[in-house]
Amino acid sequence: MRLNSPIAAFATFGSLVWALPTEDASNTPKTLRDVIVFPNNTWVENIAVRSNGKLLVTLLNIPEVWEVEPLSGSAELAYSFPNANACLGITEVGHDIFAVNVGNLSAPATGAPGSWSVWTLDYNTANSSSNRPTPKEITAIPPAVFLNSLASLPTKPGVVLAGDSFLGQIFAVDTTDGHYNVAIDVPEFKPNATAAIQFGVNGIKIHDGHLYFTNSLKSPLLASIPLSTNGTASGPVKTIAKSAQYPVNSGFQADDFALDATAEYAWVATNLSNLIVRITIATGKQQVVAGESSDPVVAGATSAAFGRNWYNRHILYIVTDGGLGDPSSAGVTGGKIVALDTTKL
Repeated sequence: MRLNSPIAAFATFGSLVWALPTEDASNTPKTLRDVIVFPNNTWVENIAVRSNGKLLVTLLNIPEVWEVEPLSGSAELAYSFPNANACLGITEVGHDIFAVNVGNLSAPATGAPGSWSVWTLDYNTANSSSNRPTPKEITAIPPAVFLNSLASLPTKPGVVLAGDSFLGQIFAVDTTDGHYNVAIDVPEFKPNATAAIQFGVNGIKIHDGHLYFTNSLKSPLLASIPLSTNGTASGPVKTIAKSAQYPVNSGFQADDFALDATAEYAWVATNLSNLIVRITIATGKQQVVAGESSDPVVAGATSAAFGRNWYNRHILYIVTDGGLGDPSSAGVTGGKIVALDTTKL
């Protein structure tokens, strides 16, 4: 799961990672531009946005979080986690404090039971010379098999919901004291038992008292469930989109996603389908807004997040695995961050 000689490869990051200019002179559509491209064989898995506008991305095949300035594309290592080979979900749990799922994978979609934990990276107590955040292991979660997504619970400060894609469960984790419990366990979270990849609940987001989620290989594709104040389910699952209506191959129908500010749309990364699909929450209508099945622009799109400042609130930042999930469809490039200007759609 690690890059070949990952420490050496990332030690000279400036020579291996490059930023693209704001004005893209290539044939890339004007709505899209590459912010930064990582070295080949780098799987960028998830993304969160700091209040200062900088982007934090997790890497799946090396246990690191990187901080990226979205205008210049400059990047620096935020933290490399010990005793792990993967980072997945990331979410802001307090002002400039980010929770991260950390653990071990034996293959891209196969987790190692007993290896998973939740950490925080605190920029409020960052090292003054390096500006790197203070890391803290909050708690190990021995029952977890594949901790994937993370979302902060607005009604319980310090609490995050963590989705286990293999178990098809949501854990509630209190980052202040390390307590955790299974908060939600419903059939709609479970993996498709007939699929080659045992992957159920994937992306999760919380908005207006509801948990929105994707299930990668099983219906519903996108759904919501009402939440109690402590993060348990307070009602039944409501299906938004039953199945994919966009072109798919043998891989994921839906990976992680972003909600816009009013939750009018879910902007879904489709991983092996190499697309970004906008799903209307009220009707379930699906529209491909970026990518093609054989197009490397957003090949292996894994997650997305909107900017938070005046200059980029309309920009959807998409992270990709560079085609590693399915090299046969669009080839392999470095995983990257792509900026999609949603005002031009």
